[in-house]
Amino acid sequence: MDAGGDIMNAIDHGGRIYEYAEKHLVDWTEIEDFSANINPLGPPQKVLDVLSESLQQIQHYPDRRHVMVKRVLSMRLSLAEDQILCGNGATEVIDLLIETLRPSRLAILTPAFQGYEQVARRWGIPLLKISMIIEDSLVFPMEKLLADLRPGDGLIINNPHNPLGFALKAEELLPLLELLETREVYMIIDESFMDFLPDQTLWSMIPSIKNHRFLYVVRSATKMYAIPGLRFGYMVGDANLVALIETKRDGWSVNQLAQTAASIAYQDKAFDERTWRFLDIEKHWISQTWGKHPSVEVLPFHANFFLVRFSKERIATQLLEMLGNKRVYLRGMNGFEPLDNRYLRVAIKHHEQNVKLWNLVEAFLCGSLST
Repeated sequence: MDAGGDIMNAIDHGGRIYEYAEKHLVDWTEIEDFSANINPLGPPQKVLDVLSESLQQIQHYPDRRHVMVKRVLSMRLSLAEDQILCGNGATEVIDLLIETLRPSRLAILTPAFQGYEQVARRWGIPLLKISMIIEDSLVFPMEKLLADLRPGDGLIINNPHNPLGFALKAEELLPLLELLETREVYMIIDESFMDFLPDQTLWSMIPSIKNHRFLYVVRSATKMYAIPGLRFGYMVGDANLVALIETKRDGWSVNQLAQTAASIAYQDKAFDERTWRFLDIEKHWISQTWGKHPSVEVLPFHANFFLVRFSKERIATQLLEMLGNKRVYLRGMNGFEPLDNRYLRVAIKHHEQNVKLWNLVEAFLCGSLST
């Protein structure tokens, strides 16, 4: 099998460049990775500067209370520190939350981040899968959720959604939350990509935490601040449940450098604003290139990545193979049911990288490249 085929079949998760590099005997720095949705502008320089000065911290155990970063988050979110749970990335936080809540069933809106299903299986929780793609159209299944969910269930919603790319406003989610809360259904909002949206008061459910004890919101520093090698995520919700989780979790799971990096990053408003300006420019460029080509459909997107759909699986498969042979890879949608091989997810990178990718794609679509 050629390099492109190996990428699709052997690498089933975005960002696994080390595995690809080892498998194909190339240096990872030679790979153009459009599969991982990481901010190309980060990590912030302030974070790098502080980390270089903080290496001596690794000779001590990390602060299992996470005091410094909780203080920063408390001020940023206008919430009490005891409502915040820190973790080794959003995935650990979701795992701890599901383990503790133990819902009767966990409803997920498909396509969905595969980690949700893995967590449910780990704790023996039945899954209820509800599709958001009906005959190639995007649908938010409000009526079906209200019809199918019952007391003791949990619902997890990814907003902005990965891999579809769109975001729902808080005012669209609040009616669902209020109806589900009357049934004592837990609502978990995974806002791992929310920091890429400039006016979060329109989109985030965190302001509703104070008035809704069945609501839990998860965030990640990994994507926005480009620290997947350190990993930091957090959850906000009911203080009593946070305290319960703290009594039984691994208190050492969040290393000290991750806590330091997150503390600095979440105070760097200038970096946030620079990211929003950068994305605004790139989104416009994408709409004028990918979005104007008759052979490509770009789904609506709000964060730092977008999903494209081709008319035939063969086109997307051959494109992915061609790009793989050039050590450029995108995220195929294998495993993201009900999506099929017509769909590819594309991370937004630096402009020159985005241009390079589009030139390859456009040339391929015009038939000037053989596959």
